[in-house]
Amino acid sequence: STGRLNNMITTDVDKARRVVRYIHVLLVSPVSVIISLVSLYHLIGVSVFIGLGWMAIVILLNPIMMTLASKLEDKQQSKTDARVQKVTEIISAVQVIKCYAWEEPSLQKVEAARAAELRAMWVLYCVYTVFEGLWSSVIPVTTAVMFASYSIMNPSTPLDPATAFTAVSLLGMVQGPLFAIPWVVTLVIESRVAAARLERLFFKQETDLPAISCIGTFSPEDTSAGAAAEAAAAATREAVEGMDSLGSRLMVDFQGESFQWPKMRRRASAEGEEGEGSDDDNDDDDDDGDDTGSISDATSTTAASTNGVSVAVEPSGSGAAAADLESGGGDSSTTSKSGHFKLSNLHLQVPKGSLVAIVGATASGKTSLLHAVLGEMPLAAGSDPALARRQAVKREKPIAFAPQQPWIFNASIRQNILFGQRYDEKAYREVLKCCDLEKDFELLKAGDMTKVGEKGIALSGGQKARVCLARATYRKTTCDIFLLDDPYSALDAHVARKVHVETVHGALRRKTRFVTTNRLEFAEDCDWVVVLKDGNIDAFGTWPDVRKSSATLQALLEAHGDRQQDDEDAAENSDGRMGGGNPLAIVDLTRATSANSTGHGEEVQLPPPQPHLVRQLSREGSEPDGQEDEEETRASGQVRKEVFFYYLRMMGRPISVMLLAGLYLVSELIQISLPVWLAHWTASSPTEDELPGFLRVYVALSAFSVIFMTVRDIVGNVYGFRAARRMHFAMLSSVLRAPLSFFQDTPHGRIINRFSKDTSEIDKDLIWQMLNTFVPILSCIGNLALVSSTAYFALFAFLPVFWMYYKCWCYYNPVVLDIKRITKVSSSPVYDHFNNLCRENAVSTVRAHHQVERECRRNSKLVGEQQRPQYCQMYVENWYFLCVGCMGAFLVFAVGVVVVLTKGKLIVAATAALALTFATQFEEDVRNLIGQVAEFSMAFNCVERVMEYSTTLASEAALTTSNTPPPDWPQAGVLEVKHLEVRYRPGLPLVLKGLTFTTEAGERVGVVGRTGAGKSSLLITLLRIVEPEEGSVLRLDGVDLLTLGLRDLRSKIAMIPQEPILFQESFRYNCDPFGRHSTQEVWHALCEAQLAPWVMSQANGASASAAGATSTSSSVVYGGDEGSLVEPAQEPGSTTELQAGYAPSEAPANAEELLKIEVKEGGQNLSAGQRQMVAIARAVLRRSKFVLLDEATAALDSATDAAIQQAVRRCFAGASTLTIAHRLQTIMDSDRILVLESGSVKELGPPAELRQKEGGVFRAMVEEARL
Repeated sequence: STGRLNNMITTDVDKARRVVRYIHVLLVSPVSVIISLVSLYHLIGVSVFIGLGWMAIVILLNPIMMTLASKLEDKQQSKTDARVQKVTEIISAVQVIKCYAWEEPSLQKVEAARAAELRAMWVLYCVYTVFEGLWSSVIPVTTAVMFASYSIMNPSTPLDPATAFTAVSLLGMVQGPLFAIPWVVTLVIESRVAAARLERLFFKQETDLPAISCIGTFSPEDTSAGAAAEAAAAATREAVEGMDSLGSRLMVDFQGESFQWPKMRRRASAEGEEGEGSDDDNDDDDDDGDDTGSISDATSTTAASTNGVSVAVEPSGSGAAAADLESGGGDSSTTSKSGHFKLSNLHLQVPKGSLVAIVGATASGKTSLLHAVLGEMPLAAGSDPALARRQAVKREKPIAFAPQQPWIFNASIRQNILFGQRYDEKAYREVLKCCDLEKDFELLKAGDMTKVGEKGIALSGGQKARVCLARATYRKTTCDIFLLDDPYSALDAHVARKVHVETVHGALRRKTRFVTTNRLEFAEDCDWVVVLKDGNIDAFGTWPDVRKSSATLQALLEAHGDRQQDDEDAAENSDGRMGGGNPLAIVDLTRATSANSTGHGEEVQLPPPQPHLVRQLSREGSEPDGQEDEEETRASGQVRKEVFFYYLRMMGRPISVMLLAGLYLVSELIQISLPVWLAHWTASSPTEDELPGFLRVYVALSAFSVIFMTVRDIVGNVYGFRAARRMHFAMLSSVLRAPLSFFQDTPHGRIINRFSKDTSEIDKDLIWQMLNTFVPILSCIGNLALVSSTAYFALFAFLPVFWMYYKCWCYYNPVVLDIKRITKVSSSPVYDHFNNLCRENAVSTVRAHHQVERECRRNSKLVGEQQRPQYCQMYVENWYFLCVGCMGAFLVFAVGVVVVLTKGKLIVAATAALALTFATQFEEDVRNLIGQVAEFSMAFNCVERVMEYSTTLASEAALTTSNTPPPDWPQAGVLEVKHLEVRYRPGLPLVLKGLTFTTEAGERVGVVGRTGAGKSSLLITLLRIVEPEEGSVLRLDGVDLLTLGLRDLRSKIAMIPQEPILFQESFRYNCDPFGRHSTQEVWHALCEAQLAPWVMSQANGASASAAGATSTSSSVVYGGDEGSLVEPAQEPGSTTELQAGYAPSEAPANAEELLKIEVKEGGQNLSAGQRQMVAIARAVLRRSKFVLLDEATAALDSATDAAIQQAVRRCFAGASTLTIAHRLQTIMDSDRILVLESGSVKELGPPAELRQKEGGVFRAMVEEARL
């Protein structure tokens, strides 16, 4: 998952790096310990070995504790992966979350993952605390046992100050390494777990695409990059020679290959464990969906051979009629028993220069076929080894790929189009012209240098699709194969026609082109047409041939509005509305062979572009210099005291902070009392009877020291985790309440950086950095106080050295703090670049265009920039340790001189020993203190960054207000819009200019207009994603929308967005995140959305008994491609038709299990059409009387589109709907059509009336669409 990968690069890599810096401690520390122990033996004899008994026990316990901690660390990291993945999902889907008013369930989902993470971390750190407590107990326990045994074994030689404090000093030399060992061991455990996680990623199965041969391999069988590259080159040469033997013009040659996507998982529970299955390598497919049936029963072999192009379609082997899943049939030839999609027995040969259209029902495998051509879809298990070795597609050159879900990275539009290619002014301008982007750039302040933001948020859906198409077209000189995945779905009719004529038939006319499409009018003038059904090639040939031979295509055409007629009547058109029973006809397109074909001149009628026709949120916000990245802000100077107080408030009430401080104060007093009591003991020269009393006190103080150290650390964990939980909650709440412009302006990598790396530091390091700073402060104060009271004359040596320490701190602390801030800021571009590559279709696009090496170089450059401040920090720290070490040596020397000069006059032996001991400890404490204060300040940089997002982000309007609508609002769906004016930011031009219109109760209104007319701006304004200007009036059933709370408003309106966003959760969660609906209601919604049959097909080969009950008397059942409504097959091979009026049956007996099927991250195991069906199911569950549809069926085939439109009318009977559609057929049966132009109402009326209006905009659009 993306969350796991993000956690790897933000946390795991850093852990692996840190341990290398400190691993030497495990080698040096034992040497120091051995030297100190040998010296102790010469000082006090065998008593040292008695005292070391406890150390031996702790060392023996060490492997057990390490093993336990390693397992707990791995479990905790998996919980962190899950939390980061959920945060990443929410940040990516924030626009949809706001439209649905899903902030609350999103927050609850992340907080549930956060609670699980903190529980695992609590157990882990309790183990670490016990582990550290055992090591911390070594010195006091060893000292007590050693002195006790020495006193008992040497009654005639009492313990004198010289012996005692020399032994204490030698044990102090042991204490540092012993305290460092458990800390380094903890780092080793963390790095070991991190390295194992990274190793699992590195050693995953690798593809053998030519595009990645340049970067070598991580495979343990062959770690030589040169050998891998040579092997890949040899395989490529052999495959190319094999293809050349079939003909030099053959570009694609499938000879029976089968391809299959990996299996989907079920979520066992709401808190399902993260498994290896979530780390799929196939994250860039958008058409993994499985089909559940077929429109026809035609499974016989079809063959065609024309002009050197041949295809053989073998029978699937099922031989069964279309599956009626509701009655238990559901065994599709492409849906294996494990329920994952399969392309079966592909026989396809395509020569160079052909234009191939790929058509079929939703989820029939169109996108999967393109991924098979790319080499991204794996061969099915059990494939013939000979087929696995041969190369069916010439991939030695880049393949231009324009995916259905456009991949737009956060850069300028020009950078997105060039994508590693050199800039050629003439070629670039030609590409912009044929992709119809010139007018769009005139609308943008910075033109093609405009920064598009994360996921292209500054562009409309159509603009993103054309930018991806322009990226592919710009490579016409370097690529021979062009794969265009449904390039017309997001385009208006006139734009789609121009792109088809001038780009597909014009600029790319000599190239091999594969175009998938649901708009069948564009398939008519292609050289060849491939009809897919259930992952099999149903028919192949020219348009007239497949139209006659394919029942699947005939059914799609009927749904599209084209009744097949006899040859002599083929050109006859029929006119009428979709809902009126007169199907729309399709006029045959004239075969275009150049950019000068008839479609080119249609754009003359377009109005000149206006600078205010900006369509999407904050599009005008780009600066003229679009190539410059906005620098991430960072603080400077010392950390503000407000940041410290903020963290203390998050820890709890003042009494809690005082309790923690009190525990550390008592613990430090006990620590200081040990040498004081030892000085008193040795100075008193106790008798044999008095010795047990001194020993009991010393042993008791040692025991209390160990107990209080452990208790204070456990309490510190409690308060630290409490603060971490509250800070994470506050930051996430603030981010979810931020306006959408924040997400457009801020790269998502910056946001994720705060939720991953900064949060990890707060969880694991911050509380300890604070407490470890508190301890040296108390120690220094205590030492100074004792020196002042027992050897005040030594202050003459302490004070000047203390001043030098202060000056050293003044130089060191600000520098290292700013370096830490720079490190944080320099990390964000690395994470941002990585997140861009983790998005859907990113990796497949990079590999298809052979840009792998370029992206690797770019990542290396960013990582290098990230590492530079860390080197600076290391150099500064080395300078600091050198300075502090010299000053510490001078302090001990100065105190020693004072002791020698005052010997026998102002000081006794015990006091002198105590002064020297405290001088040595003070040097170490001050060195630790200065370094720790700097670390403390650096650690609070993450609090500073989290606090910025928690307290300073702008917020949307209130979620609730005193003006609360009635529970059953809206009841009629009457929308009143008056003088609506909208601008995306102050000072920018208006995008909606005084819109005024009113809808009637239950009225269906279609909204049309050319690109930039303001269609989507109207929809997001109704949801108050953008707030209108003062004086605007928005009322729904008489309720003023501008005075409602955002939650009350958005939760009452059903919205079906243009780009559906799905979460890596169960189907049930994706439909009903609040859990407010029963299983029957959710299943009913899936039925209405035509998705229930596909869900049932995933039940591991669902049997008839598992399918549940269905109405046998119904004349209409589910069984078409992707759940299209079909009549039962009357005889084998009969043609079925789409029907209306289906009433969903009761949920099957295993519906609860079916709804637990997991949707992969971003819905990548569903086709684009299936994702849209899930969005429709969400709207069905809301049951609102006012529905907004933004290109709701653009990604669906015409058959499913018609069925969905009927389902929408049935589900929302009596509800008012506003529908934006590029395919005019979708809204031709609306009650009225609202035509927008330049942000104003141009026309409003019934479609029949507007079609008759001379010179009307709507009439021109209908004529352009050939309706």
